[in-house]
Amino acid sequence: MGLLALDPPGLRHPHPLTSWRRRWIDDIVPVHTVVVVEDEDVVVGFAAVDLRTRELSQIFIAPDHQRRGIGRQLLAWAQAQMPAGFSLHTLANNVGSRAFYRRHGLIEGATRTNPYNGMETVEYRWAPP
Repeated sequence: MGLLALDPPGLRHPHPLTSWRRRWIDDIVPVHTVVVVEDEDVVVGFAAVDLRTRELSQIFIAPDHQRRGIGRQLLAWAQAQMPAGFSLHTLANNVGSRAFYRRHGLIEGATRTNPYNGMETVEYRWAPP
């Protein structure tokens, strides 16, 4: 089973898992710093930051591992990587993620269409106090 199959209904990525794998290999891994969270040798979460653009471009926690503090740890990791602040984009209809970012002090910004998947996203920004 691929990561895309774990998405809740309505949040499923429109591209197949093979496209995602290629994007990770070609576009993300070469220019991002990536951290992976494992539980008993199974990947249960990850995050990727682009230090050049100060963007948290990827953050994911497996649904059965949410609400265990993993997201908070990944967000803290991103803050340590980019202590001057950063931005991220999340799907506009991802209500859970949007609430998580607000709870952790990120400020909501503009919406846009993601050029890769064609879905509406909302920008969030974090700046140190």
